[in-house]
Amino acid sequence: MGTPHIAPALSENGCLEEAYALLLKEDCPGWLYQVEAGATTVWEHWDGKKPDGTMWSADMNSFNHYAYGSIGEWMFRTIGGLELDEERPGYEHFFIRPQIGGGLESAEISYQSSYGEIAVKWRKNGDVVTLEAVIPPNTSAEIQLVQAREILDCGGLTFTENQAHAGSGQWRVRYRI
Repeated sequence: MGTPHIAPALSENGCLEEAYALLLKEDCPGWLYQVEAGATTVWEHWDGKKPDGTMWSADMNSFNHYAYGSIGEWMFRTIGGLELDEERPGYEHFFIRPQIGGGLESAEISYQSSYGEIAVKWRKNGDVVTLEAVIPPNTSAEIQLVQAREILDCGGLTFTENQAHAGSGQWRVRYRI
């Protein structure tokens, strides 16, 4: 029951690395345990398929289950940084604020909105992050560099307190975390 809330609660309360550790845990119970066991979807039971190849239960074992799959929303919102602006629904305006951590060196997400594709991609090299964003026509976004210590290349945007308003187009920003 708590799965949809654990990683967001951790990352929203100063425990980003713990949220990443939860996501990247390779033994059971853990999402990467399922990946290591060959999963391409998220299972109903952490140990739906055991290391010896047997199943947790042949009668009750969904291999495509929402409850544990809800981590995907956290990945989109936190790792990818795409956040809906609740005052302007439908992605007419949205936020891009990825939170880099967990030893990941890159991430890429996309979402097909009614305005067109929204895409966010970042790559970390040492302490330098290159963030690329695609903002579809007739939309805008606030790009927030929540972990930035120094902006190295603003990509034509004007940042105030690590935040910039970006209109439609393709944007590329480099910053040090």
